[in-house]
Amino acid sequence: MWKKVLREYFAYSRKERRGLLILFILWLALLFYQQYKYRDSLLFFNPNGYQISYQNEVRKFDSISYAQLSNNTPFKVKVFPKYFNYATKYDFENFGLNEKQISKLLALQKNGLKIYTRDDLLQNKDIDSTTINILTQHLKFFQEKKYFRPNEARPIENIIIDINTADTLQLDQIPGISKGLAKRIVNYRERLGGFIKKEQFQEVWGMDSASYSTLLSKTRIINNLIKPININTADVNVLGKHPYIGYVLAKIIVNYRTQHGPYHKVEDLFNIHVMNADIFSKIEAYITIDEH
Repeated sequence: MWKKVLREYFAYSRKERRGLLILFILWLALLFYQQYKYRDSLLFFNPNGYQISYQNEVRKFDSISYAQLSNNTPFKVKVFPKYFNYATKYDFENFGLNEKQISKLLALQKNGLKIYTRDDLLQNKDIDSTTINILTQHLKFFQEKKYFRPNEARPIENIIIDINTADTLQLDQIPGISKGLAKRIVNYRERLGGFIKKEQFQEVWGMDSASYSTLLSKTRIINNLIKPININTADVNVLGKHPYIGYVLAKIIVNYRTQHGPYHKVEDLFNIHVMNADIFSKIEAYITIDEH
């Protein structure tokens, strides 16, 4: 059986065997060419001819200070510009500064020197002209100081914000309030029409006790910012989206209005058979019959 399979599927003519042999030789030649061409990028060799570990060579290279390399170094160190306020000793060495100049700059940084614009550097009397000339070539600068405002991103610590007007960014800056929770607070507030008491914060999905305690101390509520829904004009979709009403009650409110006409006062909702004091007390602040 196997002989039959071999004859049927692996029997080649003389020309075919020659062709396969030539292809194999070409493949070997190409393989050796690739190895020869990229040998320097794959292996390191020392003068004695044995291989050197790539990791060891990298560690040796990293241990050499750029400032100690001779002018005959066969490779060029790439210098990346940085703002003065974030430059390190390593960066200053790359700029070509000597040890005395670097020590002076590091001391100035430690003492609180900030350089934002090119004019800040040129007008600084604590830095010598030679150092200034080198720094102007390698440092990055802001066009104006107004583009550098590090205090903007600091958390709000002693400010009490209005929960009914605060946006996601303001809430996110409160210590202990994450960006995701801030977004959920704003979304729930918009669905609700505004908060009327701080206990409602607990209704926000994902609100834990620590975040709730933080909001109690860092926020205030202005009730006149509530956005009530007109029960004489709102449709089922608008009423149903309110967390305290829902679509079932919304349909009943709209059906009653359709059958009996507009509501003359919000208390007319008690004419609906499902309405009770508990439900009404929750939605009273969020409904109206007045046109705005």
